[in-house]
Amino acid sequence: FPADVRTKETADLFLVLIKHLLKHNGRAALVLPDGTLFGEGVTAMSRSLASLIAYDWRESTCWVDLNWWKVGATDPATSPFEVTIADVLEGAGTVADLPVATSIPALSMVGAGEVPPGSRARLPRSDALADILDELARSFDYLVLDLPPVLASSDAVALSRVNGTAEQGAFL
Repeated sequence: FPADVRTKETADLFLVLIKHLLKHNGRAALVLPDGTLFGEGVTAMSRSLASLIAYDWRESTCWVDLNWWKVGATDPATSPFEVTIADVLEGAGTVADLPVATSIPALSMVGAGEVPPGSRARLPRSDALADILDELARSFDYLVLDLPPVLASSDAVALSRVNGTAEQGAFL
């Protein structure tokens, strides 16, 4: 928000807008925060937004990492994710295995996992990923998707259209 209108009330009204405009036919509301470059803090902002929705509104919320372009972002030794989206796509788990509970009772998180560079461009447009997101959407009130920056790849635009998210999601 511009500095001259950035207040707690402005932020509260923005969150009310998200809450009331995004619910669609009993499916999860999808929130798609995005930036233009790596390092802008979109991952931190998307995690904070998911935490706020879960904690303040007590709505079941799932933060979903869909940014496979963060090289080495997931260290298997310290990752909380036993099963990632990449694992499910390779048949090494199910969608039910994906969500990891957090210390906030209504908040879960899903990890992207490691995807080979040659497969990254096709993944956001795949039916298999659309099916995973659709199944997650039936299990939560809100999905907050962490997307790659729009100047790094075209994934964010493709992911905004996966399985109807363009009609029910919002880019921030």
